[in-house]
Amino acid sequence: MKAFEQLAENGTIRFLFPESILNVKVHKDIRQFILDVAGLVSITAYDDSFSGVATRYVDIECGIKANKRFFYVYSGDDVRQVDLDTLYETDNLIFNLLTEEDISIIRTVKRKGEYSLQNSVWSLRGIIRKNYIQHFLREWRKSTQEKKYNPIR
Repeated sequence: MKAFEQLAENGTIRFLFPESILNVKVHKDIRQFILDVAGLVSITAYDDSFSGVATRYVDIECGIKANKRFFYVYSGDDVRQVDLDTLYETDNLIFNLLTEEDISIIRTVKRKGEYSLQNSVWSLRGIIRKNYIQHFLREWRKSTQEKKYNPIR
């Protein structure tokens, strides 16, 4: 990365990426470079997207003198410190933006071994279907309420 090569000794640089940079397998080499060479300082997640683009974006701040134990995550008004070791817990170096509580739950489940929802009342398919139906009903109710109370016909 040419921009990184021109960075001053104590300088930092920010890269603007689509949010997929954080977890898509094909971007593992970029995440590896950020961790091993560039030094991860922070990740800022934005709630909006560029005009005409559906993908959300993040900026990733890097610096040669970055802390080797943690990085910061900024999202709206929320700021939290994330342990760098959590990024190495996945084969693809997923840049998670999880809270400490989320990470603790995942580690507990991993320690206990493999679990399956196959015999559960709510299979994953059922959960997804239920969420989709709830979303559909909310949208349908909104659209019918708008028509019902619209004084201009």
